[in-house]
Amino acid sequence: MRDRYLVAWCACALALGIWLADAAAVPIGAAALTGLVCAAAAAVSLRTGRTLAAWGLCLLFVCAAGMVRMDLEQHAWEGQSLHLTGAEGTFSGVIAGEGLCRPGPDGTVRYPVEAQSVQYADGRVYPVKGMLYLYVPWDGISEPLPPDTAVKAEGQLSSFRFYDNPGKMDLESRYQSRRLIGRIYTESAEDVQAGGRAGAYPLEAAAARTRSGLRATFAPYMDPARLSVLMTLLFGGQYHELPEGLPDQFAATGIIHILSVSGSHVALLFGFLCLAGRWLRLPERVVLPLSAVVILGYAALAGFVPPVIRASVMGVLSVAGLLFHRDRAALLSLGAAVLGMLLWDPLYLFDVSFQLSVGASAGILLFYRPLLGLLGRLPRLPRWIREGASMALSAQLLTVPVVLFDFHRLPVYFLPANLVVTPFLEWSIILGLLAALASVVFLPLAAGLVQCADYLLWAGLRLNEWLAALPGASLSAGGMAPAETALYYGTVCLCRTQSWWNRKWRRRAAAGVLAGLLLAGCVLSKARQPELAFFVPDLGVSRAAVLTDGTHTLVYYHDGGLPFDMGERELTPVLEYKGIDQADILICDFRQCRGASAFTLALPVGEIWLPEGTEDEAAALLAAHPGSRVRFLGEARLSLSTGLTAITDGTGWYLEKGDCGWYLDGGGAPLRGITPAAHCIWMGGAESFRPAVNHDTMKWLAPEAAVYAGNRTTQAGEDRDYFLLCGIPVGDPFLDGMVELFWDGSTWTMEKYHPSGLTESLFARK
Repeated sequence: MRDRYLVAWCACALALGIWLADAAAVPIGAAALTGLVCAAAAAVSLRTGRTLAAWGLCLLFVCAAGMVRMDLEQHAWEGQSLHLTGAEGTFSGVIAGEGLCRPGPDGTVRYPVEAQSVQYADGRVYPVKGMLYLYVPWDGISEPLPPDTAVKAEGQLSSFRFYDNPGKMDLESRYQSRRLIGRIYTESAEDVQAGGRAGAYPLEAAAARTRSGLRATFAPYMDPARLSVLMTLLFGGQYHELPEGLPDQFAATGIIHILSVSGSHVALLFGFLCLAGRWLRLPERVVLPLSAVVILGYAALAGFVPPVIRASVMGVLSVAGLLFHRDRAALLSLGAAVLGMLLWDPLYLFDVSFQLSVGASAGILLFYRPLLGLLGRLPRLPRWIREGASMALSAQLLTVPVVLFDFHRLPVYFLPANLVVTPFLEWSIILGLLAALASVVFLPLAAGLVQCADYLLWAGLRLNEWLAALPGASLSAGGMAPAETALYYGTVCLCRTQSWWNRKWRRRAAAGVLAGLLLAGCVLSKARQPELAFFVPDLGVSRAAVLTDGTHTLVYYHDGGLPFDMGERELTPVLEYKGIDQADILICDFRQCRGASAFTLALPVGEIWLPEGTEDEAAALLAAHPGSRVRFLGEARLSLSTGLTAITDGTGWYLEKGDCGWYLDGGGAPLRGITPAAHCIWMGGAESFRPAVNHDTMKWLAPEAAVYAGNRTTQAGEDRDYFLLCGIPVGDPFLDGMVELFWDGSTWTMEKYHPSGLTESLFARK
């Protein structure tokens, strides 16, 4: 173990301790005692000259420190005013950042507010500890309130609803990190009273004024749509300000990271400052400290989000390394940045932007030079292509499992995009930063630089749009299983350490063994796939079920009847995470809708089956899938080529294949004239306050397992208890997260997204 890697290993140990404390709820006393014992043993080992043992014990100490830090964070979170959920009154606080504007007929502005107190209707005033989101109606014209403004708002504090499905970003940890205790929806803008400056967030207010001033300065010289893109490239910004579909195009080509301030922005800024210092013939002891100050100022303008913090800390540490002639300690800087960030806020570990930022940086530091040397064996390949390809590939290597878990797709054309599109965008960033500086001293020069940036930005966006429109621009791969993730990272790490072998035959043998392990793992994973899979995600008041038999996929969706239905937003990512890129049959039940349903499915659909008389309710769905075959069914019996039989009476559905059956309860009476299969599953929920589980249904169906979804009333608890009293395993997505059932040819196996113990997924958290 080299000295320069010790800090990086400590950062990994701290992250492991944080994850273990979160997954297993390790008592703080046991973790602290373990840390003290390891620290004492490390000191003894170091004193006796056992350096390697001392380093190992040091890592164990840091791991225990991570557990303690996570437990302290949990105690701090429990100290917030979480008990105020449901409280109604006048809340006082200070706006802590820029408002997020959502235009449209029902437009709103979302303000992050540091709550200070609440006054109830009877005049009682109580202090409040924590942040909240304040939603205010917006006309699309008036200017939102600036940060650091004292406000009073009338409304009711409601809690956040997190849907427990795999394959999505961990918003729960992000909100906890920001100390968000709830949200308030005001009925009108008059319900919010704005005061003067509070003096609590002067930096945020100054940064907002600076960004607003630069936007106003640039506006006369740029296309309005591209102005929003340039401001996002310069300072991160909000994706809602970008032209529609632009983030999806950047995601399809694999360069969406450039829309967030990261290490590349800091590197560009630092490089420019060094060149300017040489041009002005300033001494290094002046340029480097000045560069550190400018980097921190730029980070403040961009907002201290995890990628910005990581990039700015690394930038400052790199500047310090140059100042003290330690310019090759890049991995040390990354380890120190990660270590400091996780000690400051351990919940950064679960933030996807932090994971991608650290993974890409570590990949570049570890794999860029080996890949460049490998591509150097192709002498006819231009150097700029070798360097660009090595940079793009190394940045992707360590982030593949994270990308697949959160976004479920891999960009196919990320190499051409990084080689061709990224230079245009980077030069736009450089010109934009120069224009920002020039606007202070000479406005005509700033105008010329902005116009040049506009032309380059236009070319980059057109090229990226063309690449994103190519066939197969992104590959739907689904998420990786924990074993596959471990195998992937193990293979990558062993490939990185291939220099430990001195002879070529050993390298070839090691590569062969690794390839064999990878292939064996993939074959074993495919061989262990069940014959039938049935899973029910958490969709709130709506409910859905997905049935796959290895050949076809059938999706059932029962609309909950709310105007803001989470069905599409939650169901589509789950399907993509499971590697399902199309639905052969989509069964929808819109009988609970009060008017037209907004539900659509962002995947190709072969056939759509709907109850009779729901044409108007399904208008949005039918418009989104004009090429799908549509059937409006009353009482019907249909058979598929795979041997699956579907029977309906217009309310419920019964599906059967071989000895397995699935009863999708629509709230009506049991289907008549059907003999259920020997191994049957019941899925449903109460319709309003009508009981859905009774003795007749249970006797007729005799289910081996049940899933109760889409209901949160007292009736739901009574129905679950009825299943338990009958000795039938039951899963509830509201309590357990997504529920999955697998058929291996003889029995059903139920798995829950939030089971007890350490058997949950590598990425799953409770």
